[in-house]
Amino acid sequence: MLKLSSAQIARIICMLILIVCVKPSLAVQLTVSLPNNVTANADYRTGEAEKPVVFLLHGFMATHNLNIIQIMADELESQGYSVIAPTLSLKINNRHSGANCDAVHTHTMESDIEEIAWWVGWLKSKNYKDIVMAGFSTGGLQVAIYLSRNNPDIIKKAVLVSPCLLYTSDAADDQGLV
Repeated sequence: MLKLSSAQIARIICMLILIVCVKPSLAVQLTVSLPNNVTANADYRTGEAEKPVVFLLHGFMATHNLNIIQIMADELESQGYSVIAPTLSLKINNRHSGANCDAVHTHTMESDIEEIAWWVGWLKSKNYKDIVMAGFSTGGLQVAIYLSRNNPDIIKKAVLVSPCLLYTSDAADDQGLV
């Protein structure tokens, strides 16, 4: 007969609790080729088919690895939602890290919105019927701009988390902000 010490039994119990209680992430790191021949990346997690997919967009110069995006993705996944969190390429091939503010930027708001539209199309191609879009900071602004120009029936709700607002000097002056 196998004899275990109390410390060994405690370790086995802890391991069993971890196995039962900790759900491993089903995240897949996607790498895709965009129409502009730039490679882009995303964190993709599949959930329950009857729930909408949640599209999470990071803030300016960040990636899908931004802490708040990962925390939201983890929580949504634990609730059974599918999640896509793309990293906008900023026209940088295979971008995995935040971009330096001092760097020369060749992307525009227009190119970022086109990329968001591409990802929405990708979700449609995977037969998702309901999307909830959520954007953090500049990602919130980009979601709002995307939805103001494109109103696909597939987008059911939008959540803007600490949305960034951009003002032109004329608009800011008109509103007494300068």
